[in-house]
Amino acid sequence: MKHKDEVYEGLVREYKEVVADLAASNAELKRIGQDFIEFGKDIINSRRALSFDKESIDLDVSRVMALIHKHDELIGKREEIEKQLAEFGPLPKF
Repeated sequence: MKHKDEVYEGLVREYKEVVADLAASNAELKRIGQDFIEFGKDIINSRRALSFDKESIDLDVSRVMALIHKHDELIGKREEIEKQLAEFGPLPKF
């Protein structure tokens, strides 16, 4: 029984880490999205006075692609852990 408890506790710990990583990924994607929204507003409302850092925009665009890839991997990992946890019974509240 002890081994089963250790496996379960390890899965719970890993699940919590994945959920925390997903939350961080969501927050970063939201931040970048808000930056793009503000940039779009600036393009529309302040076109003549607009100045921007192309490198910063390019970095955000490439960062979004990496975050989306990471986010998809984390969702898959979370789903796999949820399946493993379900083998122990109903999923606990996290």
